[in-house]
Amino acid sequence: MFAVIGTHLWWKSDKAQPGSTMARASQLRLVMAEAEIIRAKFGDIPVFVVGDMNCEEGTVPIQQMIQGGYKPCYKVATVYGDTHNGHHICSPKDGYSTVSRRRGPEREAGAIDHCLIYDPSASVEVRVFDCIMSEYIGALSGIYPIFLFVSTGFFKTSSPSIFTVPESGSRKPEIIRIVVVFPAPFG
Repeated sequence: MFAVIGTHLWWKSDKAQPGSTMARASQLRLVMAEAEIIRAKFGDIPVFVVGDMNCEEGTVPIQQMIQGGYKPCYKVATVYGDTHNGHHICSPKDGYSTVSRRRGPEREAGAIDHCLIYDPSASVEVRVFDCIMSEYIGALSGIYPIFLFVSTGFFKTSSPSIFTVPESGSRKPEIIRIVVVFPAPFG
C-alpha cells in the first residue's frame, strides 16, 4: 500500500505578488503534515506527492521537502529517469511547441511539476520516471504528464513489461504503473 497526494500550488511569482514563494512553502508544509497523518493512520507506507507546484527544485518550497526526507522520483528511478523539464508552450499561437520558456531545459532547473516520494523504509522502488511528450498531448496542458513505473514489496525485476497483481492475502510482489496528469490545463 502507498498514498498519493496531488496538489496544485499558488501560481503567482514573487515579482507579481511578493510572498508567493513562501505561500507555496506553507502549502507544502501542510501537505507534509497531511502525509504524516496518513502514515500515522496506515503505518509505515510510502507517500508520493505530485502536482504542479509552480516552483523549481532549487527553491525553498521543494528544498524543504527534500530536507524533510522526500526524494524527486526522477533522481531515484532505477531504470530510467527522464530529466526533461516537462513544460512546453501550450498555445495555438505558438503551435503547441515542445520548446519551453522555463529557466532551464533540465528538470532540476526548469520543472515546476514535481513527483516526490517519502519512503524511509525503502519499501517501494521507482523504476521508471518518464515525461510523456507525445504530440497529441501538447494541446491539453502546458505541462506534460508523467508516467511512473513502481515496484512495491520485496523484489526487483529487470523487465519493465512485467505486470503482476498479488492474489488476495498473498505475499506475491506487484508492479504498478501510474500515470500522473497534472491539473493545469492551458496553464
